[in-house]
Amino acid sequence: SRGREKGGGGADGTAASNSNSPAYKKWLDKVKSIGIKENGVGLFSAHQMGTCKMGVSREAGAVRPTGETWEIDNLFVSDTSVFPTPSGVNPMVTLAGVSYGISQHIKRATARMMTKTSSRVTMQSKL
Repeated sequence: SRGREKGGGGADGTAASNSNSPAYKKWLDKVKSIGIKENGVGLFSAHQMGTCKMGVSREAGAVRPTGETWEIDNLFVSDTSVFPTPSGVNPMVTLAGVSYGISQHIKRATARMMTKTSSRVTMQSKL
């Protein structure tokens, strides 16, 4: 909902997802005071997401918005691991859109590599 995105609390009185929200901090303090017994809460995800986050800088994520890793040129990641966090719902449609966008960047990167390679071959044959 829009209210949550802008930092307001939810209609049911829950805290916003904004980690700077006073309501969120209050909720987190309550959880910490109650405590969570090790292995006492069954948390899992059938769709692993957010393990190779997409970000606008090295500090914000493991891959660029193009899906290319910051560390290795022309190494692209195009699955739910580029999500910033698990979505909480089946990621199929979102993943299709993200993967399509990344595939367009891969096509452009491939074309650039092919152009550089053919230029090098042409220059070598002239020598």
